[in-house]
Amino acid sequence: MAEIVKTILANGDYEKAERMFGIHLKPLEYIDTMIELEKKPRDKQRVIVTHIQEELLPKAAFNGKAKIVFVVRNPKDTVVSYFHFAKTFRHSEEFETWEKFLQCFTSENMPGRSWFNFNLNYWKHRNEKNFYLTNYEDMKLNIRSVIEELAVFLGHPTSIDTLEKLVNIADFSTMKKKYDGKLPKNSVPDKVREAIPFYLLRKGQVGDWKNQFTVAQNEAFDKLYEEKMKGSSLKDRIKFQI
Repeated sequence: MAEIVKTILANGDYEKAERMFGIHLKPLEYIDTMIELEKKPRDKQRVIVTHIQEELLPKAAFNGKAKIVFVVRNPKDTVVSYFHFAKTFRHSEEFETWEKFLQCFTSENMPGRSWFNFNLNYWKHRNEKNFYLTNYEDMKLNIRSVIEELAVFLGHPTSIDTLEKLVNIADFSTMKKKYDGKLPKNSVPDKVREAIPFYLLRKGQVGDWKNQFTVAQNEAFDKLYEEKMKGSSLKDRIKFQI
């Protein structure tokens, strides 16, 4: 999504977008990201990526000082994706096996809190004029429509030619070339890039959770999902397959 947002703001010029906002946008919660942002002029447009909890964002972000783009993905594919991504960053016993990771993911002990807590808190803002919410699954179904909506939300309606460029940029195979198991070229020194594995993208599929969950795990997760999502309209937006 960050690639789409920054390119929309650069009117479809991807190279310009990388010059304006950076080649690889590291999350806000990284200390070095905070330091870099402090150095940038406050009167210029910025694109900030984060996985931070809703209650930790500045109140001004929800009061018109920023435009927030939020992407929700179904929790089963999210936990599978997170498990594989975290392979090279495992520093605790809970992350060593799929079974332990799944157990941690469904609890409030998960870094960043559980999927339920995180997404339900942001869901409260869905009708605010500076808040745009979409599903990962909807992006897979009709990325063109999502981009058109997003461009209008950001105040940069796209031409047909620009829309085609953005659709190509958002294609999973295009992203896979940029994030090829290492940090993007020119985003860090070559020695660092070669030394650090970085598997940001894996399959990008909807429904891949079926290849990871056992029957018992799926049944237990469904029961928890029903309990946690009871009474929330967010439940109507979640798609476990398309």
